[in-house]
Amino acid sequence: MKKTTAALLAFLMLFSLCACGAAEAPAAPAPVESTPQPMAELRQADASVETGVRMNGLWSEAAARYEAMTGSPVTESAPEDATLLIADAETLLARAGSLAELGESAAYALLNERSYALRDSEGRIIGLPLELQSVAVAVNTELLEKAGYSLDALDGFKALRRFSTSVDNRKDELGFFAWAPMALADGSGLKLTQYLFNMPMYAELQQSGSFTGKYVGDYRDAHFKDLFTVMLDYGTKSGKDCNTVSDAESLEVFARGEALFCLMGSWELEALRNAGFPMEQLAFVPAWMGLEGEQDWGFVTDATLFAAVRAGEPAEEHAAEDFLCWALSDSESQLLLADLYEGMPYEGFLCSNPLLAQNAANDDAGLTAVPRLLRQLEKPEEWDSFFLSSLRTISPDNVVWRWQVTVWDLVDRWNGKK
Repeated sequence: MKKTTAALLAFLMLFSLCACGAAEAPAAPAPVESTPQPMAELRQADASVETGVRMNGLWSEAAARYEAMTGSPVTESAPEDATLLIADAETLLARAGSLAELGESAAYALLNERSYALRDSEGRIIGLPLELQSVAVAVNTELLEKAGYSLDALDGFKALRRFSTSVDNRKDELGFFAWAPMALADGSGLKLTQYLFNMPMYAELQQSGSFTGKYVGDYRDAHFKDLFTVMLDYGTKSGKDCNTVSDAESLEVFARGEALFCLMGSWELEALRNAGFPMEQLAFVPAWMGLEGEQDWGFVTDATLFAAVRAGEPAEEHAAEDFLCWALSDSESQLLLADLYEGMPYEGFLCSNPLLAQNAANDDAGLTAVPRLLRQLEKPEEWDSFFLSSLRTISPDNVVWRWQVTVWDLVDRWNGKK
């Protein structure tokens, strides 16, 4: 994300709170200064004297960016009585009881895809998404054409596996591999552990009809295994050779045109562009596994940052909700927010990230984004290292892929059943 302190401060200091649907349009903003603002102005930006609404999340972002730009530490802490908060899901869910319900707010009605909103354990809407991250299969369309295939023909897991097998059989002739190497090194693998694994999890929870219950691994079809096998066996490296491959190394292989496919996160697009990859040759398809109903699914997509309102005085709640509605609908405000956050799922926002832009197109086409449900597991940060180390032990050699332990057995272990 290309964000600047000056842009954030301009957003806070140059616009007054404006009720959604008010008769008068907000005044046009003054030119944004490019220099960091002094701390006195940061403090002033944190509070609206007229309404008493305090925005601790915005304060935290402004202060952090000020510190990054100037090298001067910020010692002031965010106000405890903030009415408008900007934070991740875990932070907001931990204090869900003190947050207002936003399901009836005008700001919530602006969402293009309401499944991105944050719900608490009782189903209340407590957070409105500000930033999205998606994971999908990146496709080099030029290599796809060289292999004799079209993007339209890539319409599901069977086609993905067939194309991968064909390219692998002809890799010497074609001059490229089917897949960039699987990244299983320490510090990598997030796309596998926290995103890709949501596909079979989502299928299980769809069958049970509940999206808030604890996941126990009862859905035992081998679909994750099937896709993982394709990506591992037909990559530029296979088996235990992938155990030391980082996400950056995998991306570099794809950027050099050495692989047709690559599992990619939206946060990697800037690095791909900087590596010189011709972005006009880039397309994305879902990480299909052959699951029932997946033809109606889009990418695995997660909202990573939310706006929330602290429950309290009705006047303050209303003022904060009005501010959010204005900020998310006013054209000038949208330009500033689009520079701060990627993939904002609201009408009128432009997205320069091609993966997130395709995710938005999927939403418009009626495809269902697969949510990142793993935050419901206990100690999700420990799950990452547990799952990744387990995947390494499942690939013992470079010749034959042997699924010695199923992923579902891993979940059983995690939940203390084995």
